[in-house]
Amino acid sequence: MRNGILAGTSFLLCLTAFGQNILTNKEPSVSIDGFRTLFLGIDNQVTISTGKYDSVQLEIKNGTIKHLDKGHYLIRPAYDRSDVTILKIKTPKKTYQFIFQVRNLPDPELRIAGYYNEDRVLTCFKCSWGVSAILGNFFYELDFSVLSFDITFSGEGFDDTISHRNNGAAWDSVTRKLIDQSRVGSKIVINHAYIKCPDGRTKRLWDELTYKLN
Repeated sequence: MRNGILAGTSFLLCLTAFGQNILTNKEPSVSIDGFRTLFLGIDNQVTISTGKYDSVQLEIKNGTIKHLDKGHYLIRPAYDRSDVTILKIKTPKKTYQFIFQVRNLPDPELRIAGYYNEDRVLTCFKCSWGVSAILGNFFYELDFSVLSFDITFSGEGFDDTISHRNNGAAWDSVTRKLIDQSRVGSKIVINHAYIKCPDGRTKRLWDELTYKLN
């Protein structure tokens, strides 16, 4: 056990859950806090009631479980190609099994960081500071870091199409110079973005942002 986390991938490990007064049901139960699916790469919060028992034994397969506070736990599914994580609650008389479906996190959406600029206004674009990756309307607030992206300039203000690889989420000095050079009628395309996910993995986004400035 490290940092209070118990892991189980192809085998089972145990954790004791002590009684609490959060729920009034007589038998042990588990509920997902926010959604009925476990997502890979993040801690999914669940509420566990021991029912009428003072304590029970928890066993998990294909994941890790960590005690958060009274009645609340964090479950993180394992990357083992299994589409389920199994939690067992063992009482002195009976074992209860709960099977959770495991899903990949949805991809975040690539956005311009700065003023909301649905109308592609030149002055608003010049006030932006970079790009961000946002996973909106989700059950958890998650941080995705933009590592790099391609940005291409053409049209008004540019004799030839210019492409540049921008490292980091913020405009670098080359990108900032090209944005300052942009005019009404300039076309800016952002794509081939790589992001760092909440679990530390690197992933490419297939989004493409196109701005014809006016």
